[in-house]
Amino acid sequence: MDAKTEFAEVLHASLKDEVKGCEDVHRLFAIGNVTIGMLSSAPDEKSIKKEALAFLCIMLSHDYPRVRNYIAQQFYVLLLEHPELINDNDSVLDLILNTSWDSADATTVRATVNLVAKGLGVDLAKLIPLPVASLPM
Repeated sequence: MDAKTEFAEVLHASLKDEVKGCEDVHRLFAIGNVTIGMLSSAPDEKSIKKEALAFLCIMLSHDYPRVRNYIAQQFYVLLLEHPELINDNDSVLDLILNTSWDSADATTVRATVNLVAKGLGVDLAKLIPLPVASLPM
């Protein structure tokens, strides 16, 4: 493992620790920005990119609507700049663009996040305890 990959793994672990219990919206924005920056310049290690994409999907389902909205905006721009991150380009971008992240109810948000994750090739069922099986796909 090279130094760049090791740094990315340590950074990602630190971001995950920082977000736990965080109620500061601006800090959550910064965590999202760093994760997006890490994806933009991450080493070609696919596991790190998948973990960072999964982390952004989890942040899209945050309790705070402002955080969801901000992360969705930044995530959309990232995916426009790096289309290689997406398995199904049009549907993922459409989902992110057409969802009202700041006013949608929790069920709608979680269903949309699951669809976004599926389009990115990320399995969220292993990462967060969401009722994935009961949501419409």
